[in-house]
Amino acid sequence: GGGGGGGGGGGNLDDLLGAPSQPAATQKSQNLGGLDDLLGGGSPPPPAHGAQQGSLMDDMLGLGSAPAATVAGSNQSLDDLLSGPSKPQASASVPADMHKAGGSGAQGLDVVFKCVSNGSGIVYEDPIINVQAQLAVQGNVAKILLRYTNKSFSEISAFKTAVQQIPAMLFQVQDAATSIAPNATITQQVQMQAKTYFSEPPKLALSFSAQGSPRQVTTWLPVHVCKFQQPVTCNKDQYFAVWGKITGAPNESVNVFKSPRPIVRTDVENVVKTINYSALQGVDPNPNNVCGAAKINLGAGDVYCVIRLEIDSAQQAYKLTVKTNNAQVTEGTKAILMSILSS
Repeated sequence: GGGGGGGGGGGNLDDLLGAPSQPAATQKSQNLGGLDDLLGGGSPPPPAHGAQQGSLMDDMLGLGSAPAATVAGSNQSLDDLLSGPSKPQASASVPADMHKAGGSGAQGLDVVFKCVSNGSGIVYEDPIINVQAQLAVQGNVAKILLRYTNKSFSEISAFKTAVQQIPAMLFQVQDAATSIAPNATITQQVQMQAKTYFSEPPKLALSFSAQGSPRQVTTWLPVHVCKFQQPVTCNKDQYFAVWGKITGAPNESVNVFKSPRPIVRTDVENVVKTINYSALQGVDPNPNNVCGAAKINLGAGDVYCVIRLEIDSAQQAYKLTVKTNNAQVTEGTKAILMSILSS
């Protein structure tokens, strides 16, 4: 029965070959109360005024001269953390402590992408603080509930947070408490409206004092462009018509990479579904491969997306092809799929 519901969206794949369809009016006018129900929160926080956000940022940037005891290292201010490399790569912009702190395994974007895929999870952890996030998306609005837990036996004080301001996004950030008692948790709500397409999540920077030392850490909010798209069910002809229409960089991306474990096709299909792609049956001539389709509209016309994962079980390897008619969506889709399937 589920295929029938996607059929209407499937027909619109033809629009890529002709005139784009108009986005559904209901997409914009849905009541956001559903997000509150999902997260158990109250009403959305009031919009953060530019001046308030600026002064908060100024306060945080004034902490740039923190001593070497800071988690991020003495040569990194919050300014560095929030305006670092334009493409966040775990090896380049995440402190080494993030990779192994707290015995929680790999940290950085891999963990954040898993949180995106699952809808909730850890986005940062070290021996002192644990940061968990829960995500709900409706239309072009994402609401994130952040939980900061003090794992230590002494108070965390002078606690401040800052969200990287990205032109593609409009943020409303609720003020967080300035201290966290031992073994206690505080919450903070962040609401984000996606105004256009983006390829990487916004950074989240924290500064606080713990055990007598000022500390600064950075991670990312678990917001990804794929969470704003809808799966599309289509037939073989529609799929390959779109496939043939999109060729070459930057809208086409092809990558070969290894899996750390034996590849189970149904697991791959489930991963594809968690990032809002359909897992299409009977499209690829090779039944071992996984194909998916989706569409997204963030106000600049429909973007159609097709993916193909060719599976080499003997070599435990994938060949991933991503084709969309927006370079940022292509880059974002490639990054999250490679991260989840290779970690």
